[in-house]
Amino acid sequence: MRYRQSGFTVLELLVVMAIIGILSAVAFIALTKRNNQLQNLQFIEKLGQDINYARSIAMAKGQKVQIQFNSLNGYTVTNIESSPQMTIATASNSQVALGNISLGDKIVCSSTGFCFGYTSANALKTISSITATTGTNTKTLSITLLGLTRIES
Repeated sequence: MRYRQSGFTVLELLVVMAIIGILSAVAFIALTKRNNQLQNLQFIEKLGQDINYARSIAMAKGQKVQIQFNSLNGYTVTNIESSPQMTIATASNSQVALGNISLGDKIVCSSTGFCFGYTSANALKTISSITATTGTNTKTLSITLLGLTRIES
């Protein structure tokens, strides 16, 4: 009678390791995609909050506050009537591409609570929405004349 050892063969172990590797790769890809979507949502939420904050500061201090898009993936919030000009907030994310704006565009909130869009040459421009795209994920931030913001999609 032959004695039979219990345990797994090398082939069985290799198959299990291959399955674990494939499942890990699929999970990694799914988590990376979800992380990009969260980065996009967080960035557009922060932009909306900063626009609302700029409007609040402009009304509270009676001074103009500007949100300038100094790159297509970043912006700076500045109190342009304070002496010296004070940077209130700045944000950028190289993974996010902003749309419906051009380099140098700005939103200026006045002490009356109105927020107007301007080009880099200081010509009036309607900025009613800004999109933020990461990969295939796009979110739209709607902006009213009163500087109120809402994430549309």
